[in-house]
Amino acid sequence: MSQVGWIGLLLIGEVFLLFQAWQIAQGDDFLASFWRAIWGLLSPASGWLFWVRLFLIGIALFLTSRLSSPGSGTPFLWWGVVGVSAATLLTLSLQSHGAALGSRLAIGLDFIHISAMAAWLGGLLPLFLLLRSTNLPPAVLAPRFSRLALTSVALLALTGLYNLYIDVGGLEALISTRYGQALMVKLAFFSLLILLGAINLLLLSPALLGDPFRAVKRMGRTIRIELLFGSLVLLATGFMTGIIPAQKAIQAQHRMGFVGSYKQDGASLSLWVAPGLAGDNEIAVDVTGWPKPSTGSAAEVILRFQIADKSVSAAQVTAATQDGRRYSVRGSYLSLAGDWLIDVILRQPGFNDIRHQFTVQVGAASTNSAFSLINPTLLELARHPSLLPK
Repeated sequence: MSQVGWIGLLLIGEVFLLFQAWQIAQGDDFLASFWRAIWGLLSPASGWLFWVRLFLIGIALFLTSRLSSPGSGTPFLWWGVVGVSAATLLTLSLQSHGAALGSRLAIGLDFIHISAMAAWLGGLLPLFLLLRSTNLPPAVLAPRFSRLALTSVALLALTGLYNLYIDVGGLEALISTRYGQALMVKLAFFSLLILLGAINLLLLSPALLGDPFRAVKRMGRTIRIELLFGSLVLLATGFMTGIIPAQKAIQAQHRMGFVGSYKQDGASLSLWVAPGLAGDNEIAVDVTGWPKPSTGSAAEVILRFQIADKSVSAAQVTAATQDGRRYSVRGSYLSLAGDWLIDVILRQPGFNDIRHQFTVQVGAASTNSAFSLINPTLLELARHPSLLPK
């Protein structure tokens, strides 16, 4: 059973590697860019932790193949597996959001967090199988696991509060970002896990002394449900590791000044304005779901700017593109503070025009504003779509 878990970890690592390469790959020749991304992720400079983890998983598979049954044989190999497991989890923490902050405290707390989760959720299935097949009395197994679970829950709560402070920081980021929403889903299932654990500890464990057969049967049902909720917790956690933390996402959203989207006929237009202040701005339109031209004539994105009170004449410009997905211009098209109407027109021969009017609130420029120190990062965001707020 332990070998199945290690093989699962190996396969999940491979899938995550492919997912990262898919996120990085871009351009017309997607397949070539995809393979270049994989080789880049596996290079010694950036992928050494992946190779270390692969080596540790190999050692773990070797050790687990020689483990004795629970309650028999020498504990030496068991402690060896524990050590290798801890080292493997450490490689994950060294690639966590805490590691990106460059904080040893954040890395250490992330290691404690995932170790506690692995001990608790990872022990559910072995407990379920042991209750059904081992000669060890259930009245011994269940309380031992309950003590482990209580310790794990306490560590998860303490380290989770720190992660909430560092990665989320506020209610707005929790509610309006994909990271925050995934965290709320995770906390909901985590709460249900705690409730089920309390039922096992307070109701079913004492019943093992009176009617062990019925108590084991009921405990088996609750453990099945715990395994389901635990899988959902891990799924939410895996999703969170692949996206930018909520606090950074909301900061990026504020820096951009405005984000608007519109969909029609399968095509999606997303408008970006940075820094969203009167004067020089970078304006970009992301186009997705639009068929590539079959002829040499490329699609055009036309932008028309008109302040809402019409005190300034309208301006029109054709945005430039390098990849056929992001069209951008830069200039003082938004010259005054106030509400501006930006018409976005997507035009391609052989297709009906797609147009939509966005209303953008432009702030007053200030030499003391923090925005004046920010260089717009639209092109960088195009290379890292996980920065985009929902």
